[in-house]
Amino acid sequence: MVACLLQQYPERFGALISEVPLADMINYIKLGGDPSWKLEFGDPDNPDEFDILRRLSLYHNIQEGPVPPILILSSQDSNVNPAHALKFAARLQDNNTSNSPVLLDVDEGVGHGTDWPASKLAKKTKKVYTFIHGALAA
Repeated sequence: MVACLLQQYPERFGALISEVPLADMINYIKLGGDPSWKLEFGDPDNPDEFDILRRLSLYHNIQEGPVPPILILSSQDSNVNPAHALKFAARLQDNNTSNSPVLLDVDEGVGHGTDWPASKLAKKTKKVYTFIHGALAA
């Protein structure tokens, strides 16, 4: 959701945090997405559904232009492959015309947020607040 807002209204934000983005809707099955997701999101192998997924795919709709500071968080997640975040961050960095940072942080050894040990959750929270403070204080 945050990444969608970034693409539609980048000028409205001083900073953004995107957690575990499902960014590549064309290749989400190839990137380890559960085949049952086709019922929820659509089937990229179906030409009618491909066109819809293409319009919804964050990765495929990034255009050159300025973006606010953004922190993209991911993890070694069995639900959403970190490749989504990696690809998303790389394309944003390549197309960002501002001096704002596009940062990526991938935590290892944790999943989709429910099995995080307190120490890792505390470190993640510190990263988020440090990023927000730095981005908005600049």
